[in-house]
Amino acid sequence: MEKKIRVLFDANPLVRQKTGVGFYTEGMVKALARIPEVELVGHYFAPHGPLPELPKAGNLGYTSNSWLVGMLVKALRKIHVRLPWELLSRRRGDILFFPDFTAWPSLFGAPKLLTIHDLTFVDHPEYVTKRNLKFLRRYVKNDARKAALVLTVSQFTKRRLQEVFNLEPDKIIVEPVPPPEPIRSKSSIDLPADYILFLGTIEPRKNIKGLVEAYALLPDELTEKYSLLIVGGQGWDSGKLNSRIAELRASGLDILTPGYVNDATRAALYARASMVVIPSFYEGFSMPISEAFSYGAPVAASDIPVFKEVAGAGVIYFDPYSSDSIKNALRKSLSDKQFRQSLAAKGADRLKDYDWQTLAQTIYNHMERLVK
Repeated sequence: MEKKIRVLFDANPLVRQKTGVGFYTEGMVKALARIPEVELVGHYFAPHGPLPELPKAGNLGYTSNSWLVGMLVKALRKIHVRLPWELLSRRRGDILFFPDFTAWPSLFGAPKLLTIHDLTFVDHPEYVTKRNLKFLRRYVKNDARKAALVLTVSQFTKRRLQEVFNLEPDKIIVEPVPPPEPIRSKSSIDLPADYILFLGTIEPRKNIKGLVEAYALLPDELTEKYSLLIVGGQGWDSGKLNSRIAELRASGLDILTPGYVNDATRAALYARASMVVIPSFYEGFSMPISEAFSYGAPVAASDIPVFKEVAGAGVIYFDPYSSDSIKNALRKSLSDKQFRQSLAAKGADRLKDYDWQTLAQTIYNHMERLVK
């Protein structure tokens, strides 16, 4: 097409403390910006603190409103008033892209692309805060039905979207999420020589307590050699977990909790990890698996359908509801260097299925069809 397709997108996941949705948004925006026929305009509400560095490109720009306006807009959403996206971004677009579960109205009826990463709030509402649960239940289903296309990150989630929301299969585009491009950097925190790594938000769905209890069950020779690093921002309902970690530290176990880390430290953590563990009860995908693969780290993960879809034979699996099962997977891996190397090699091979540019080109082809 001679005229560029203008895509207005929700850039708010880029200015918050980045989690999986933020990394997904960043990767998608960077990849779409490499397509010359696309013009991207992101909108965000300015954060209360400093603005993080945003992706840059010649065909990528941003508009913003103050955090006070953001607070007002959030207040309006509580009474079920949502402003048109073009009004907020002060632009008119050919396509509106919303990467974070819910969409905003369009003043001009522009086609919407909506990404729904998982259906935790449907399948396991106990893992969602009451406030967020109410919000997701109110908006996600209706927004999905009104969207021109729903993007998701696994066949597992596509099936659930069909079953729960009764969406047509052709309306749902499955694109597994590639990891961010690997970077080699130094950590901003002191790292032990050998460690087991968990990296993610500290919340019940991630089953960090199961991992901590499994670590405590390992033989002394392994806990003396390998520290346990639990890295990530505090989510919710983590008080009991923090108390248990304090008890185990007092007993002599080396469990470190440095909190949320920047991208450079995140990369260094993966690159030097003896083992990456992902013990979640439920996910819609798992970017930490593909990230670990990209840094050559061996992975142990929960035996749940979506992880098998993502990782195949590239990880050692365990029952997330059994600390003994997690312990046995860790003991087998940490006691056998050759086994860990074989896992890392299988993981690296699995990465051949993931590519940001292929994903972006697929999305662009759909955009072009919708505009025509």
